[in-house]
Amino acid sequence: MELKARLPELAPVKNEGRHGFGCATICGLDHASGDAVVIVMADESDDCRDVARYWNRTEPGMGLCLRSRFMKGGAVMDYPKVNCC
Repeated sequence: MELKARLPELAPVKNEGRHGFGCATICGLDHASGDAVVIVMADESDDCRDVARYWNRTEPGMGLCLRSRFMKGGAVMDYPKVNCC
């Protein structure tokens, strides 16, 4: 809550439902408000600089901007083999 005190726009949500990345994402989106939503991994495996990069690439009326570590140009480092494509 110390971070919430410094950033009043921060709205932490505890997922009381099913666990897992997909369920956590849905829970977060269900509670989201504002102009944009950024989904990143809590273990910092996503580059936080990508938030600004993708915001700068969005245009008015754009509904979605995606990236994936598994698509062309992406990178997968130290990812469990069982989850890789």
